[in-house]
Amino acid sequence: MMAWFKRGGALLLAVMAIGCTTAGSTPSYSVEISPNARVYTYLILNGMARGAAMLGKLPERKGVALMGVDEKARVLLAKGLKSPGMRNDAQTDRALEDLLAAIPQ
Repeated sequence: MMAWFKRGGALLLAVMAIGCTTAGSTPSYSVEISPNARVYTYLILNGMARGAAMLGKLPERKGVALMGVDEKARVLLAKGLKSPGMRNDAQTDRALEDLLAAIPQ
């Protein structure tokens, strides 16, 4: 069940990072990303981490490491919300990917 959530989280991150465009001279279309997409992603990942802890899949030492990764993602997310920009967005995306990778399956 957790593996499905991880794949869903990875898909959500991929959709956030990629705009829908077409190549060549055909008209291009893009999907505007919600300004809250990273907040939603963080909340989903945080819930996945809580679920892993409640199911007993999170040993104490991994729990401490996961809390550090979660804290970094939360701080960068708050920074990105206060000062939006490509650099902050990229840092937040990387932190969210790290958080996803740190959650045990």
